[in-house]
Amino acid sequence: MKNIIKTALSFFLLATISVSAQQASRNTVLSYADSLAKRVLEYEGLHTVYSGLKPISTVKHVEFAIDSVTAEFTAPEKVKEELEFIRKSLELLENDNIGYILLPFKSVYGNTRTYEILVYNRKSVAELIKGKSGFFLKRGITPSVSPEILLTLYEFEDKTDRFRAYGYLFGYPDHAVDFFVEASKTNVEKGEFVERDFYQLPVASGEDGRFVYAVPKGHIPNDIDLEIKEKAAENVEEYLELKERVNIEESQYPYLDLLLSFIP
Repeated sequence: MKNIIKTALSFFLLATISVSAQQASRNTVLSYADSLAKRVLEYEGLHTVYSGLKPISTVKHVEFAIDSVTAEFTAPEKVKEELEFIRKSLELLENDNIGYILLPFKSVYGNTRTYEILVYNRKSVAELIKGKSGFFLKRGITPSVSPEILLTLYEFEDKTDRFRAYGYLFGYPDHAVDFFVEASKTNVEKGEFVERDFYQLPVASGEDGRFVYAVPKGHIPNDIDLEIKEKAAENVEEYLELKERVNIEESQYPYLDLLLSFIP
C-alpha cells in the first residue's frame, strides 16, 4: 500500500512539475510576444498592421554568432531553439491579413549572422504587386504569391532589384525608390557617394529614423510626400488615442492586447 501511495505521489509531483514548466514556457512566449507587439506599434510596423501604408516593416534584428572563417553557427542547436521560440511568439501576433517572417540577411559581416523579423500586410502587398506588375512579373511574382516567398526571393536577388523591391515594399514613393537605386548605381560604377536628405515620417515613439526614406539633397516635399506624412500622422493619432484608454501598468501583456484590438 505504501508503495502504491508513493508511486501515486511521484506521478502527481511529475505532473505538477510538467504543468508548471509548460505554464512558465507559455508565459515566456507571451512576454516576448508582448515585447514584439510593442516594437510593432511604437515604430514603423504600426503603418503596416493598421492601414497597410507600409506593405512591410522591420520589427527587429536578431544576431547569432558564427565562425568568421567557415560562416557556420558556433552553437547551431541554440540557434534552432531560439528561432523556434521566436516563431511561436510571432504566431500570437498574426491574423488572416497580418503575418510575420524571420528572414536571414544574405550578407554576413564579421562573426555574426543577422536575421530580420518583418511584419507584412497581405492585402497591401498584393495590391502593390498588382500595381507594379511590370517590375515583379520579371521574377514570376503575381499578387497570389505569399509574402514569405516574395521577401526570401528578393533578399537573395541582385542588388539593384533588391533595393527597388524593398523600396516599394517598405512603402516609399516612386521618386524616392528611383533616387536610391540610381544613387547606388553611381556609387558602384563611379565610386561616388550621392549626397542626400532624409524625409522623416511620424511613428508613435516620436523617434526619427524609423520611417524614413532618402531623397535628393535639397528636395522639397511634393504632394506625394505630404500625403504619406498625413496618412502616417493619422495612424499614429488613432493609435495613441486607443493607447490612452488602456492601463499599461495593470495589464500583464498590454501591447499584445493593444495590437490584437488595434488590427482592423
